[in-house]
Amino acid sequence: RVAWLDFHCEESSACASLHTTGDAAALMALPGGGLMAGVFAGGGGGGVDVFSRGAPTGSKPSWSGEARGAVSAVVLLGDDRIAVGTLSGSLEALYLPTAKESWRQAEIAEVQGGISSMLVVEDTLVLGTLSGWVRLYAADDLTKPPQSSLQASDAVASLLMTSGKILAAGT
Repeated sequence: RVAWLDFHCEESSACASLHTTGDAAALMALPGGGLMAGVFAGGGGGGVDVFSRGAPTGSKPSWSGEARGAVSAVVLLGDDRIAVGTLSGSLEALYLPTAKESWRQAEIAEVQGGISSMLVVEDTLVLGTLSGWVRLYAADDLTKPPQSSLQASDAVASLLMTSGKILAAGT
Protein backbone atom coordinates (compact mmCIF):
# COMPACT_ATOMS: atom_id res chain seq x y z
CA ARG A 1 0.00 0.00 0.00
CA VAL A 2 1.18 3.51 -0.84
CA ALA A 3 -0.04 6.74 0.76
CA TRP A 4 -0.35 9.66 -1.66
CA LEU A 5 -0.06 12.96 0.21
CA ASP A 6 -0.69 16.48 -1.01
CA PHE A 7 1.07 18.95 1.27
CA HIS A 8 -0.69 21.93 -0.33
CA CYS A 9 -4.07 20.98 1.06
CA GLU A 10 -5.07 20.63 4.70
CA GLU A 11 -8.14 18.47 4.13
CA SER A 12 -7.93 14.74 4.77
CA SER A 13 -9.25 14.16 1.24
CA ALA A 14 -5.82 15.27 0.01
CA CYS A 15 -4.46 11.90 1.09
CA ALA A 16 -5.02 8.69 -0.82
CA SER A 17 -4.16 5.14 0.14
CA LEU A 18 -3.32 3.23 -3.03
CA HIS A 19 -3.28 -0.56 -3.30
CA THR A 20 -0.14 -2.06 -4.81
CA THR A 21 0.14 -5.64 -6.08
CA GLY A 22 2.84 -6.42 -3.49
CA ASP A 23 4.89 -4.78 -0.76
CA ALA A 24 5.97 -1.35 -2.03
CA ALA A 25 9.75 -0.93 -1.79
CA ALA A 26 10.60 1.93 -4.16
CA LEU A 27 8.73 4.99 -5.41
CA MET A 28 9.25 7.33 -8.32
CA ALA A 29 7.29 10.28 -9.70
CA LEU A 30 6.49 9.92 -13.40
CA PRO A 31 6.48 12.76 -15.93
CA GLY A 32 2.98 14.20 -16.01
CA GLY A 33 2.28 13.54 -12.35
CA GLY A 34 1.83 9.78 -12.11
CA LEU A 35 3.49 7.49 -9.58
CA MET A 36 5.43 4.26 -10.03
CA ALA A 37 5.91 1.80 -7.19
CA GLY A 38 8.43 -1.02 -7.28
CA VAL A 39 7.06 -4.00 -5.36
CA PHE A 40 8.06 -7.29 -3.75
CA ALA A 41 5.67 -10.17 -4.37
CA GLY A 42 5.51 -13.66 -2.90
CA GLY A 43 8.20 -16.21 -3.76
CA GLY A 44 10.92 -13.65 -4.51
CA GLY A 45 9.08 -12.12 -7.45
CA GLY A 46 8.10 -8.53 -7.96
CA GLY A 47 7.10 -5.88 -10.41
CA VAL A 48 6.11 -2.29 -10.96
CA ASP A 49 2.73 -0.63 -10.43
CA VAL A 50 1.75 2.63 -12.11
CA PHE A 51 -0.88 4.97 -10.68
CA SER A 52 -2.41 7.89 -12.54
CA ARG A 53 -2.08 11.40 -11.23
CA GLY A 54 -4.66 12.13 -8.53
CA ALA A 55 -5.73 8.49 -8.14
CA PRO A 56 -8.43 8.34 -5.42
CA THR A 57 -8.21 6.31 -2.21
CA GLY A 58 -8.53 2.59 -2.78
CA SER A 59 -7.27 2.77 -6.35
CA LYS A 60 -5.56 -0.19 -7.89
CA PRO A 61 -2.74 0.38 -10.40
CA SER A 62 -3.67 1.65 -13.86
CA TRP A 63 -0.88 -0.61 -15.15
CA SER A 64 1.22 -3.37 -13.59
CA GLY A 65 4.14 -5.28 -14.98
CA GLU A 66 6.26 -8.16 -13.75
CA ALA A 67 9.95 -7.71 -13.08
CA ARG A 68 12.66 -10.34 -12.99
CA GLY A 69 12.68 -10.34 -9.18
CA ALA A 70 11.80 -8.26 -6.12
CA VAL A 71 12.11 -4.58 -7.13
CA SER A 72 14.40 -2.52 -4.92
CA ALA A 73 14.83 0.66 -7.00
CA VAL A 74 13.21 2.60 -9.84
CA VAL A 75 14.60 5.74 -11.54
CA LEU A 76 13.87 7.87 -14.60
CA LEU A 77 16.44 7.60 -17.42
CA GLY A 78 16.13 10.70 -19.58
CA ASP A 79 12.77 11.61 -21.08
CA ASP A 80 11.54 8.27 -22.34
CA ARG A 81 12.83 5.37 -20.19
CA ILE A 82 12.89 4.13 -16.62
CA ALA A 83 15.30 1.70 -14.96
CA VAL A 84 14.04 -1.04 -12.66
CA GLY A 85 16.54 -2.77 -10.36
CA THR A 86 15.94 -5.96 -8.37
CA LEU A 87 17.47 -7.56 -5.29
CA SER A 88 18.59 -10.49 -7.45
CA GLY A 89 20.60 -8.16 -9.71
CA SER A 90 18.34 -7.74 -12.72
CA LEU A 91 18.56 -4.28 -14.29
CA GLU A 92 15.76 -3.61 -16.74
CA ALA A 93 15.02 -0.50 -18.80
CA LEU A 94 11.45 0.18 -19.92
CA TYR A 95 10.17 2.77 -22.37
CA LEU A 96 7.52 5.08 -20.96
CA PRO A 97 4.17 4.60 -22.72
CA THR A 98 3.14 6.89 -25.56
CA ALA A 99 -0.28 7.63 -27.02
CA LYS A 100 0.21 4.71 -29.44
CA GLU A 101 2.14 2.19 -27.31
CA SER A 102 2.00 0.74 -23.83
CA TRP A 103 5.04 0.05 -21.65
CA ARG A 104 7.70 -1.95 -23.48
CA GLN A 105 11.10 -3.31 -22.63
CA ALA A 106 14.23 -1.49 -23.83
CA GLU A 107 17.08 -3.63 -22.46
CA ILE A 108 18.08 -6.03 -19.68
CA ALA A 109 21.39 -6.42 -17.87
CA GLU A 110 22.54 -8.48 -14.90
CA VAL A 111 24.41 -6.89 -11.99
CA GLN A 112 26.38 -9.12 -9.64
CA GLY A 113 25.68 -8.59 -5.96
CA GLY A 114 22.03 -7.54 -6.15
CA ILE A 115 20.76 -3.97 -6.62
CA SER A 116 19.92 -2.01 -3.50
CA SER A 117 19.63 1.58 -4.79
CA MET A 118 19.97 3.70 -7.93
CA LEU A 119 20.52 7.35 -8.76
CA VAL A 120 20.83 9.18 -12.08
CA VAL A 121 23.49 11.90 -12.44
CA GLU A 122 23.35 13.58 -15.87
CA ASP A 123 23.90 10.72 -18.35
CA THR A 124 25.12 8.16 -15.77
CA LEU A 125 23.20 5.59 -13.77
CA VAL A 126 24.81 5.19 -10.35
CA LEU A 127 23.94 1.83 -8.84
CA GLY A 128 24.54 0.53 -5.30
CA THR A 129 24.73 -3.21 -4.61
CA LEU A 130 24.01 -5.45 -1.65
CA SER A 131 27.54 -6.82 -1.97
CA GLY A 132 29.08 -3.40 -1.33
CA TRP A 133 29.82 -1.92 -4.74
CA VAL A 134 28.93 1.39 -6.36
CA ARG A 135 28.85 0.98 -10.15
CA LEU A 136 28.47 3.66 -12.82
CA TYR A 137 26.69 2.78 -16.09
CA ALA A 138 26.05 4.81 -19.23
CA ALA A 139 22.34 5.62 -18.95
CA ASP A 140 21.81 5.32 -22.71
CA ASP A 141 22.81 1.62 -22.83
CA LEU A 142 22.63 -0.44 -19.64
CA THR A 143 23.93 -3.56 -21.39
CA LYS A 144 27.47 -2.12 -21.59
CA PRO A 145 29.88 -3.00 -18.75
CA PRO A 146 30.12 -0.44 -15.91
CA GLN A 147 32.20 2.65 -16.71
CA SER A 148 33.58 2.53 -13.19
CA SER A 149 33.22 0.48 -9.98
CA LEU A 150 34.10 1.50 -6.45
CA GLN A 151 34.04 -0.84 -3.47
CA ALA A 152 32.21 0.41 -0.39
CA SER A 153 32.95 -0.82 3.10
CA ASP A 154 29.52 -2.43 3.41
CA ALA A 155 26.28 -3.11 1.53
CA VAL A 156 25.05 0.11 -0.09
CA ALA A 157 21.68 1.03 1.41
CA SER A 158 21.12 4.36 -0.34
CA LEU A 159 22.74 6.89 -2.65
CA LEU A 160 22.58 10.69 -2.64
CA MET A 161 24.10 13.36 -4.89
CA THR A 162 25.12 16.55 -3.07
CA SER A 163 27.61 19.33 -3.87
CA GLY A 164 28.96 17.39 -6.84
CA LYS A 165 29.69 14.27 -4.77
CA ILE A 166 27.91 10.95 -4.53
CA LEU A 167 27.31 9.75 -0.99
CA ALA A 168 26.79 6.03 -0.39
CA ALA A 169 25.22 5.04 2.92
CA GLY A 170 26.02 1.53 4.12
CA THR A 171 24.08 -0.90 6.25
